[in-house]
Amino acid sequence: THFDAPGGTDPVVLNLGSMGKGQAWVNGHHIGRYWTLVSPKDGCQRTCDYRGAYNSAKCTTNCGEPTQIWYHIPRSWLYTSSNLLVSETHYPPLRMWTHSDLINRRMVVNNMTPEMHLQCEDGHTISSIEFASYGTPQGSCQMFSRGNCHAPNSLSVVSQ
Repeated sequence: THFDAPGGTDPVVLNLGSMGKGQAWVNGHHIGRYWTLVSPKDGCQRTCDYRGAYNSAKCTTNCGEPTQIWYHIPRSWLYTSSNLLVSETHYPPLRMWTHSDLINRRMVVNNMTPEMHLQCEDGHTISSIEFASYGTPQGSCQMFSRGNCHAPNSLSVVSQ
């Protein structure tokens, strides 16, 4: 998408909280990987004090909320108008999708269901699908195998 830089001199941030998982670039500059993970609800503290020795459980806050949604864009990367935001999106897991408004902190995906379109050049036909795995396949072109995570109906879904 294209956007105009906001006026003023305040820092510029982008809210990627509805984006699922992926990476984003502004005018060719990588602003980061995003993945809207939700922090666990247990172990949350109302107040935070960083004094003393470090430990990983110190100052656990925002429990039940996304771990990060705001991404800084340096103003030096922005033009007055026609800034280009590019996102490589990986959709959230199916268990996170719902068809109504926000329910129990789950994402709403409505008409954003990912689709894959396979096609050949004119005069050619896809005659078979040799391998398909929604999960963590191993290998590379012509030498794929199932990984530790695999949806058993992957091949039939892709074949349809």
